[in-house]
Amino acid sequence: MATTEVAHLLDLWDRRICPYCGTHVREGARVVSGDAREGGFCSIRCHGAYYTFELAARADWSVKETPQHVEYRNTT
Repeated sequence: MATTEVAHLLDLWDRRICPYCGTHVREGARVVSGDAREGGFCSIRCHGAYYTFELAARADWSVKETPQHVEYRNTT
């Protein structure tokens, strides 16, 4: 049994199993972020479902950290 999520994802990567739905991933059909430590999925839907909370947190952070639009008014 894998001791960490990264080790688990790498194990599934080697065995070509989707971490979300558990189906076999065909050779050359893997959906990845570019880093094997983040897993290889059978579809973009599985990738999005697996990382739903992380992606939502990133989006929330980016909205909070982005300066709000300030309307420019010419006062002269």
